[in-house]
Parts: sequence; structure tokens; C-alpha cells
Amino acid sequence: MRYLLTIIGRSIMRHKGKTLISIFVCTALCLFLLLFTANIASIRQKLELLPSEVEINIIVTNVSAAKKSSLMIKSDDVDKIMNTGLVNMKIITARALYLEDGVEPLDPPKYMAGRENLVGAMNSEHPLLQSDEQTLTYMDGHNGSLLATDESVCLVRREYLEEKGLALGDTVSITLYTVYQSGVNDLGTLSSTVKYAGPCKLKIAGTFESYGDRAETMALRDTAPCFNFIVPYGFMRRFAEEQDCRLYPTSAVFTPIDPYRLNELKEKLQETGMLQHKETNSNTGGMHGNTLIISDNTFIHTAEPQQRRLSLLETVYPLCVAAVFLIAFLVSYLLIQSRRGEMAIFRSLGLGRLGVFFVMWAENLVLCILGSAAGLVITAIAAPGSLQAMLLAVALYAVAYLAGTAVSVLLTNRLDVLAVMSAEK
Repeated sequence: MRYLLTIIGRSIMRHKGKTLISIFVCTALCLFLLLFTANIASIRQKLELLPSEVEINIIVTNVSAAKKSSLMIKSDDVDKIMNTGLVNMKIITARALYLEDGVEPLDPPKYMAGRENLVGAMNSEHPLLQSDEQTLTYMDGHNGSLLATDESVCLVRREYLEEKGLALGDTVSITLYTVYQSGVNDLGTLSSTVKYAGPCKLKIAGTFESYGDRAETMALRDTAPCFNFIVPYGFMRRFAEEQDCRLYPTSAVFTPIDPYRLNELKEKLQETGMLQHKETNSNTGGMHGNTLIISDNTFIHTAEPQQRRLSLLETVYPLCVAAVFLIAFLVSYLLIQSRRGEMAIFRSLGLGRLGVFFVMWAENLVLCILGSAAGLVITAIAAPGSLQAMLLAVALYAVAYLAGTAVSVLLTNRLDVLAVMSAEK
């Protein structure tokens, strides 16, 4: 083994010109394959990050798409959307009326027509956050995730908490009433129907600030300015169902689980009958949330060119590997053909065909390693990318190059020693 390694080392040093040619070819082929692979990896990474950079929202609106909050959305429609299995609930809000414990309702529809006795429900604290998180406070052991549960807890408007002399951890007793628009009255305005739901006890787990007219977002306008209490949406829906009351969400926003399955998602949503809206006057369209708007234009316009480019590169990639294999084979074959005389001498000195094969193949293995290392370094500097993808490219290149080398050595190793030595003379 030491003898063979010595022969390999001397052979590399003796054929410096051919060694440099081999290293250059190895580096060039490896660099080409690495850059090609790095380009594919870069596009894949961009497509993976795109959903977090360009968010797709599926928003429930009225039929004219002019109103996105203070709607009346059927819970069944929300369930249909969720049952597609292709969306996540981002934000859903609802509202109910309440009376404090001990207050006798004289005429609920009229008595509770003001904005001071509303309970809001939502599944996330996001709508309550403005420029900083100091607008919300929680008691120990609680955080914004409580709104994603169905626990009997609540957040209380800070001013209301102080006015009533309440504190975090206290329990408040209120009577809830669900409310929904039941039609148009004689005056041509929407009439509300209020239904008794029942008493409930809520543990005060935090406080929020009332934004009033400073509320800017859809969800803020729909919740924070009006309410004294905010409860988890899951609790309000569960409570309403237990009391055999209808609860109508007032706003709902969904996000696709996999943005790259948008077409499949749209087909599913089309079956719900909510993907059609009419372009009408912005003041029309009613209060019923029965239409879906998908804000996917930016995502599609960004993703489609990248997907086409990726598809093209992935189609061409096997051809590139085949080209590397062919070039490696031709270069190895030509270089080894130029050393036919040397191989004949090895054979005449008693080195068998297997030994000659090992010497030539091992020599090219060393050159392949040197060329791959050079290509890897150059690529890492010029076009840094995924190390895993780059190592895969090096492995593919090495297999192709060494396979080409093995075939060319085997073909050349079949030579007639006497004929070659005579020709060399």
C-alpha cells in the first residue's frame, strides 16, 4: 500500500501540467454544479420565507366588500371555512350585551342600546395591541393566550375596573344577552333582536385600555373602544350554545395553512358559496358577513415567477449532472490516454491491471478532492448558500467525475503492453 501511495504522489508531481489541468477542470465543473445548486436552494428558501413576509388574509365582508367589521356572520359559515382543513383562524370577534348582577332589565332592546354595556369576545390579544404592549396587563400566571381558550375569564377596561373598585383576580357576575340584526323596521333601519342568554361568572385576569376614537384597525374599531369586558371567543360561543342562543361573529380573518395550496383552498371556499361579491356603492351591502375576500395578489405576483424559475432549474438539473459526468469522462479519458506509455511500463514492471487501475483512479481521486475543495471555497465566497445543498452538489459532482474516471481507466487498461511500448519507441 505504501508503495502504491508513493507511486501516486510521484505521478502527480511528475505530471504537473496535467495535474493542473485536472484540478482546473475539477474546480470549474464543481463550481458550476455548486452555483447551480446554490441558485436552486436560494429560490427554495425565498419561497419558504415568502408566506411570513407576504401575508395572505381571508377576510369576511358584506356582499359589497365595503364592510369588514361590525358584521353579522353566521357561526355555521365560520365552521364551513374551518372545515376545509386548509385555513387557520387568525382573528374572530363577537359581541354581546350584559347587565350587572342585580340590575333588572326593563326593556333589554332599548335599555341596552348604548355602548356602555357591551361584552366583546376575541380569540387573540392582537386587536387590543396598539403601539406597545403596555395597553394590556395580566395577573400572574396569565397572558394573551387565554383569549384562545374557552375559560370563564375576562379582561376589564381599566377605567371601569377603577370605577367599580375591582382588582385583578376578582370574580364578577353579569347576565349576558346575545344580539343580532333581525331585519329592517318600518323606519328603514336595521332592527336588533336581543335574547337572554343567562348569568355567568368571570374571573378578572387582566385589563385593557380603551382606545376610543384613536382605534385605527378594523378589529380595534370592532372591540376595544366599546367594551367594558373582553372574554375569550371560545367561551362566548360555548356559553351561547349551552344556553341555546345564536352567536353571530362580528368580524373574522383567516390565513391559509399552506399558501401554495391556494387553488385547492379557493375550490373548497367556492363550495361554501362565499367567494362572490358585487362591486357596489361603498355605503351598501348590508350588515351580513356572507362574502370572502382573499388578499393574495401580492403573494401570487411574487411567488409565481420564482416557482416558474425553480421548476425550470429543477428540470435542467439532471441534464447538468449528466453534462458534468460526460465532461469528466472525456477529460479523464483524454488525460489517461496520454499516459498509455506510463501504464504499459507499470504493467511491464509487474503491476497488475487492478494495481494500475488503483493508481490512476486514486490519483484522480486526489485531484477531485483538491478541485472540489477549491470549488467549494470559491462558491462559499462568491455565492454563499445552504451548506447542505452545497455538500450535496459536491457529492453529486464527485460521483460523476470519479465514475467517468473509472470507466476511462478501465477502457484504457485493456491495452496491449507490447504494442504500446513498440509504438512509444
